[in-house]
Amino acid sequence: MKFKKIVVCMLIAALSFGAVACTKNDDKGSQGQQQEQEKKELTGSLEEIMGSLYKGLEEEFKPLQNTVLTDENSMYFTGLEKLNGAEGLASEMMISSVAHSVVLLRVKEGTDIEALKTDIKEKVDPRKWICVGVEREEIVVDNIGNTIVLIMDRSSADKIHENFLALAK
Repeated sequence: MKFKKIVVCMLIAALSFGAVACTKNDDKGSQGQQQEQEKKELTGSLEEIMGSLYKGLEEEFKPLQNTVLTDENSMYFTGLEKLNGAEGLASEMMISSVAHSVVLLRVKEGTDIEALKTDIKEKVDPRKWICVGVEREEIVVDNIGNTIVLIMDRSSADKIHENFLALAK
């Protein structure tokens, strides 16, 4: 009987150790992937990158209008009062009753990107359109290197985000 208890305890210890080891490896893997993503830099103009985000969605989003961001329109598109030297481009439907906005920001080297992403997610107005909007938890803010993407869309945010992440490969 005592032998069985010892074997059971050893099995439990081995399983616990394996579960903890797997969890730590997963955490390191996602952190490593995020660090790798932050180190990469997207090349090309913001217009070229924006075009890549809509790959496979061209028919769904017609007609789109790209708007160059300035300090004057930054609040409307990003929730930020000033761009602080960042280059920005917003893409929205010209005529639609659908809440849709994609913004790219290429920030200066040395910018605290994580803090900026948090500011954008907290300050952008997800109900800026007349009669439509998205929920705050549906807002996607991510980055590759010094390029930040802000996506507000109920139906295609995941696909646009996938297209953005694919640019890092």
